[in-house]
Amino acid sequence: MLILVIKKRFEDHLKHLVEYDNITREEYLNIARELLAADLSEDVEGFISVQGWLFKYRKSTNDFAMGHPKGTISTLFKPKKKYDYYLGEKEKYK
Repeated sequence: MLILVIKKRFEDHLKHLVEYDNITREEYLNIARELLAADLSEDVEGFISVQGWLFKYRKSTNDFAMGHPKGTISTLFKPKKKYDYYLGEKEKYK
């Protein structure tokens, strides 16, 4: 059942592929994996919510990713409000 939920969740987020010039599913996953694994820096900010979700934002590319506490990718997209979106998430969930 968990695999079906994760697969459905992934399918729901494929709409974001157009934000990345219609890259492949694998490329989309790799961008999310790399961002979620990236060390914090001047370019990459992140935090873990009280519920254990990992939030990361890369300023240079306007990429926002979330990771589930069980280690799966929840989403990757380019927020319209850019860095302000990340700051809003941080304020709500940290």
